[in-house]
Amino acid sequence: MYRAVSRYLVSRPEVICGPPIAVVRCAYLFVGDHVTVGVERRTALDSEAQPFGAEVATLTVTGPNPTRLDLSTAAAAEMFTAAQAKTFRVEYRPLQISMPWVLWVYSFANTGLVIAESHLEPDGRIAKTPEWCDENVTGDPRFRDEQLALHPYSPAALD
Repeated sequence: MYRAVSRYLVSRPEVICGPPIAVVRCAYLFVGDHVTVGVERRTALDSEAQPFGAEVATLTVTGPNPTRLDLSTAAAAEMFTAAQAKTFRVEYRPLQISMPWVLWVYSFANTGLVIAESHLEPDGRIAKTPEWCDENVTGDPRFRDEQLALHPYSPAALD
């Protein structure tokens, strides 16, 4: 499993997006100062952008004792429906870039937001940052998924 190490805004996703690899729907049941409880529903896509395999659902609790648990799709669907704060994105692998990079193209309330996330290489090295990465937002809490669910992206707010 790769560990996320950095996130960047991307202003020209059309230049670098390969085929989509997954549709990801996240809902946040609780967002506090030190703890967040969220559910993620992930559907893998085949090379024709059609659903492939079963939906994978997880419950994540962040904070002092982070936890990640597998959920049944029925439980995830109920929790997702009940939640008020949600994000929707399609994940892509960039063209001609090694596996440690993934692009998150958001929709609905966060339409227009594209984030590139890098992970450590399998041998532990930090992945090289491609030239199409714009502003580094790694430590910016506004670009955490739970914050995007509560306070959608607005390019004007960045100025």
